[in-house]
Amino acid sequence: MEALKQFEKELIKTMLKRPDSQESGHTADDIAKLEPFLHDIDRATQVEYKYTGSGYFETVAHEKIPSERIIVHPLGIYGEIDGFHLGFVLFFEQGELTIDCHTLSQDDCPSDARERGISIIDNQSSKRPESGH
Repeated sequence: MEALKQFEKELIKTMLKRPDSQESGHTADDIAKLEPFLHDIDRATQVEYKYTGSGYFETVAHEKIPSERIIVHPLGIYGEIDGFHLGFVLFFEQGELTIDCHTLSQDDCPSDARERGISIIDNQSSKRPESGH
């Protein structure tokens, strides 16, 4: 079983396409450090998954993730499932990637959202979506 769902791979690649903007949290140098991981993303192994009610944390390990911390959180990229809008932050550090998926409203995220798949939306703007709930 793959550690990362297809939509999570799409999410990671989409989020890393926006280097050097103040709100993205990462630079072109960070992208270069993560390229080996991106080219070999299917070899990631699951370390931990935790559903929190307002989203989930997914941690995977990969030998090509650098040891220094890189945080990625560009605005305008979000997920959607059942009318819920979800935000994401990626934490790369010490050979691991943690995906923080969280609702952008006060409602709980469906507990099976990761299994069902989340649509990734890249609106190329710095606006947060209005919540459908």
